[in-house]
Amino acid sequence: GIETYYGKVKSWPGCMDGVYCQDDTGFSEALEGLRYGGCRSAILFLGLNLSVEAEGLDRVNISLPGYQERLALELGEVASQAGVDLILVIIAGGGVDLSFAKHSKNIPAILWAGYGGQSGGQAIADIILGEKSPSGRLPQTLYTANYATQVRMTDMRMRSNPNGSYPGRTYRFYTGNAVVYPFGFGLTYSEYQCMYTGQHPVALSYQSLVGNLSRNLLPSLAPVLLEVQVEIENVGRFDGATSVILMVHPPREAMDSYAAPLRSLAAFEKVFLQAGQKTTISLPIRLYSIALADSQGLWHPVRGEWTIQTSVLLSSDEGMMEGVDSRPKSDCGKKVITVR
Repeated sequence: GIETYYGKVKSWPGCMDGVYCQDDTGFSEALEGLRYGGCRSAILFLGLNLSVEAEGLDRVNISLPGYQERLALELGEVASQAGVDLILVIIAGGGVDLSFAKHSKNIPAILWAGYGGQSGGQAIADIILGEKSPSGRLPQTLYTANYATQVRMTDMRMRSNPNGSYPGRTYRFYTGNAVVYPFGFGLTYSEYQCMYTGQHPVALSYQSLVGNLSRNLLPSLAPVLLEVQVEIENVGRFDGATSVILMVHPPREAMDSYAAPLRSLAAFEKVFLQAGQKTTISLPIRLYSIALADSQGLWHPVRGEWTIQTSVLLSSDEGMMEGVDSRPKSDCGKKVITVR
């Protein structure tokens, strides 16, 4: 992919045994190549493949295999000294601990590429070289390595323990402090702003919800209770897309009585906008998004104030940094749905 734009590309294997990275005899050549190669930028590919993660092949930890992390840190140090921008590309399906890279001043960019298909290499090149603006969001939470000791793979509980001995699983229930990048995190080259339009706040009838739930509809066939209108504007310099997601937070009173999730994804949409363009989209709130299941798996409407929160992609990760801003620029604000 990179050769499409720049022709010949210099490369060094680093890990001589591939993804396992137990053989570090190639490190010195990679470090010297970066130090004296006359490069302006360097791309480091790390991650996993199907020889270490697959159906029937579970990992016992979420660290990068072998000496991969060490290679990244050593290359980052040399890149910083040589004035080279180091871009870390992660090829993986399951989560890996990227805290070392997130907190390293020598690794200014991280691209999560998943497992690319036929045009995966070209897609990576297009993003890195600015031909395309990234618009994806993480489909999973990335944790620090100690998460694997907090949550055993044989423990299928989703909800956290009230006494703090078990932190729970996924963005919906996890209450621990091992998050590196949260579910739904993503950056883009342009800058987007959003705001709600239409009626605010909204009230729904408890009895009408009871009637709809009694019909035992599949969640995908459940009726749309309301449409949330959101205006999205591309205020940056680049054309591109942003992924809009809408989260629903249950009433505080439901946290104990129903062991409710902290939040749940209710709707999402990808919106392409040219620089300076804006549009209004409708995000549907369906019946099961504002209902909760009891211990028997039966669904019930819950009275109280349900909070919805909508966001677009960040143009930088400053809004995610602790103490910088309690409301990142990507946040469209909160809207309340009252069930009574």
